[in-house]
Amino acid sequence: MNILHLVWDVFFPSCCCCCGKTVMYTDYFICDACVSAFPETHAGCAVCGTEQENGECSYCRERHFYPERHFCFFLYEGTLRQSMRALKFDKTAFVARRFASVLRQKMGDVLNEVDMISFVPSSRKKYLERGFNQSYLIASALGAGSGVAVRPLLHETSSGGRQKDMSYDRRFLNTMGRFSIKKGAQVAGLRLLLVDDVFTTGSTLNECARILLQGGAKSVFSLSVARAGLKKLDK
Repeated sequence: MNILHLVWDVFFPSCCCCCGKTVMYTDYFICDACVSAFPETHAGCAVCGTEQENGECSYCRERHFYPERHFCFFLYEGTLRQSMRALKFDKTAFVARRFASVLRQKMGDVLNEVDMISFVPSSRKKYLERGFNQSYLIASALGAGSGVAVRPLLHETSSGGRQKDMSYDRRFLNTMGRFSIKKGAQVAGLRLLLVDDVFTTGSTLNECARILLQGGAKSVFSLSVARAGLKKLDK
C-alpha cells in the first residue's frame, strides 16, 4: 500500500457511500460487500444485452443498433444505484475509479481489442451543474488501468431537452443530429469503446456510435455501468 494512502486512511478515514462502513482509500468509497451486492443483469441479446422475447430481441428488432456489441453487467438498482447517485449528485468522483476497476475485470480481453476509449459527452448545462462528466471519469479510470488511450471524440451540438421526461420513441428522435465529432478528432480506421454511465433506452449512446461510424471508425463497442429498467421498447 502507498504510504500516502495509509496516512490518509489513518487521519482522514473514508466511509462507504452505500452502507457507511469505514473503507480504505483504495476502496474509493465503496466497500467490498456493497460491490458484491451490485445486482447483475440476466443473459440477454448477444448484441445489445436487452431481454429477449421468444428468442428474439425486442430492442434490435425495432431499432438499428449501431454498436457492434454493448456490454452492461449490472442493473441500476440497490447498491449500484446508490453508488452511481453518490458519483453524480454527491460529487464523490472517486467512485468512478471503483466502477472502472470492476468493469476491467468484467471486460477481460475485450479491452485488448480496442484502439481507443471515448465517452458520451455531457450537455453544457449538466457539466456546469456538476462540474464534471461522470462518463468521462469512468472512461478515464478504465483507460488508466488498462493502458488504452482515452480521448474526447464527440461534442453536443444542440440540446434537445431532458431525455428523462420523454417517451422511449421520443428519446430516439430527440438525439438525432444532436452530436458531432470534435474538430481535429481522428476516428478513421479505429476500433473504439464508447462509455456511458446508465443505459435506459440507449438512444444517446446509439446516436453517438452512429456518428463515430459515419466518421470512419472501423467498429464501435459500447459499455455502460448499469441498465435502468429496459426490457422492451414501449410505444
